[in-house]
Amino acid sequence: MTYLLAVGACYLDTILESSFEPSTDLTHCICREDVSEPASSYIVRSRQADSRTIINYNGLPEMTAKEFASVTTKLGEKLGWCHFEGRIPDVTLSCFHHLRQHYPTVKISVEVEKPGRDGLQYLAAMADVVFYSKSWAQIAWNECSRVGPHVSAAHRVDTLTSGSTVGAGDTFIAGMLFGLTCRADWSLGRKLEFANELAGRKVAQEGLRGLANLMEHAF
Repeated sequence: MTYLLAVGACYLDTILESSFEPSTDLTHCICREDVSEPASSYIVRSRQADSRTIINYNGLPEMTAKEFASVTTKLGEKLGWCHFEGRIPDVTLSCFHHLRQHYPTVKISVEVEKPGRDGLQYLAAMADVVFYSKSWAQIAWNECSRVGPHVSAAHRVDTLTSGSTVGAGDTFIAGMLFGLTCRADWSLGRKLEFANELAGRKVAQEGLRGLANLMEHAF
C-alpha cells in the first residue's frame, strides 16, 4: 500500500517508526521541507456525558491537485485503487477528474462526514464507493423507507475492560478496502462482517497495534 500525505520534513522518520508497519510505502509522501511542526489532534473525552471533542491543528499546507497528478504519473500502472477523505472538496474533485481522464480503470472511494460541507455531494456522485458518516446515514434513513439489502450487525466484544472509539470509523473503512481490493471471492455481506469485526476489535482496545493478528482467523 502506498500512502500519500503532506508531512513536515523533521517528522517523517518519526512517523515511519511509530505509526506505520513496514509494508506501508511512504516514498511518495509530499514533504514540506520548510515546515517542522506536525499536524496534531487533541481529543477531550467526557465520561459523564459520554462524548468527545476533537480539536485539530494543522499548520501544514494541504496537498494540491498538481502535486497529486505528479505522484500518479510516478506510480503509473501501479495505481489500482485511490481512497480519499473528503476534507477539501474542490481539490479532491480535481483529483477525481484527473484520475477519470488519465486512469479510467482506477477505482475511487471517498469518505464524506459533514453533510453541511459544500461540495461533498459532487465527490459522492463521482466516486465508485462512498463511506458515509452517521450524520449522512441519518438523513438517508429519514428520507427513505428502507435501507440497502446488505446490513451487518456490529461486532460484539465479550469482555471489554478498556478501549477507545477513536479511529473506529477509519478502521472500518480499512477493513472494507481490504475486502474490496484483496478479497474478490468474498460477498459484500462477508466484507461488511469483516470490517465490522475489525472495527469492533479496535473499540475494545487503545490504539491499533495487534489488530492484524486478532483478525488472522478471518483471512
